[in-house]
Amino acid sequence: MANEKIMIIGLGQFGMSLPESLLREGLSGDLLVIDRNEERIRLIRDRVQNAIILDVTNGKQYLLIFYNPQDNDRYIYKIYR
Repeated sequence: MANEKIMIIGLGQFGMSLPESLLREGLSGDLLVIDRNEERIRLIRDRVQNAIILDVTNGKQYLLIFYNPQDNDRYIYKIYR
């Protein structure tokens, strides 16, 4: 996992625990997290390289084009409504 670019979309129970796990495993690349909940972003922003408040639910997935999920080595997309 060294030097990988990873994007996590959706900071629910799984999404909030994943960055901590990746960092413990030695991730040294870029970690970007996206969620619509400002409180969740606030809780994690000091532990990741980039944390963005963005709602990509209900037809707004097109907003992700600005963050190019395809440019990441891995991306995790988990959204609950």
